[in-house]
Amino acid sequence: MEKLKQEQGLIAWFAHNHVAANLMMIIIIMAGLFSVATITKKAMPDFDLPIIQISMAYPGATPADVEKGIVILIEEAVEDVDGINMIRSVANEGVGNVNL
Repeated sequence: MEKLKQEQGLIAWFAHNHVAANLMMIIIIMAGLFSVATITKKAMPDFDLPIIQISMAYPGATPADVEKGIVILIEEAVEDVDGINMIRSVANEGVGNVNL
């Protein structure tokens, strides 16, 4: 019989002490309601994208053709957009990359 009393754990203690179990339940529910009321909720979180990369494929074109046909046109289209501090472009064979 004494062996059973020694092996009783936290769940057994709460089973015998109904008031303590109910108080613990009330505290947990109140903490949950408080956190639900005070937690910050956003559908679209704020974040900052420091770099935007635009890549465009031009299969079979030389770097000069990519620069004339893609890169320069993209640069001209975005140069008047507010918030762009730097435009860096690379024209490779078959692909053009513009980093804003």
